Amino acid sequence: MSPQDESCNVVKGDVLLEDVSNCFLQADTRLLAAVSIDNLVVVEKADAVLVASKDRVQDVKAIVAQLKS
Repeated sequence: MSPQDESCNVVKGDVLLEDVSNCFLQADTRLLAAVSIDNLVVVEKADAVLVASKDRVQDVKAIVAQLKS
């Protein structure tokens, strides 16, 4: 896991933040910009973007199941 910034965010890739705290943000192929969010997971991939509350990130498997069906 990458180190946290002063607002407890973990950032990977080309990411711009303004008033963001307690988030995990990953941009693999494009610029990701976030404004005034808290406690979210945002993952940008070439073919999809995931946005989820950190409290519900375990439910991502339900989305994966829908994509596979």
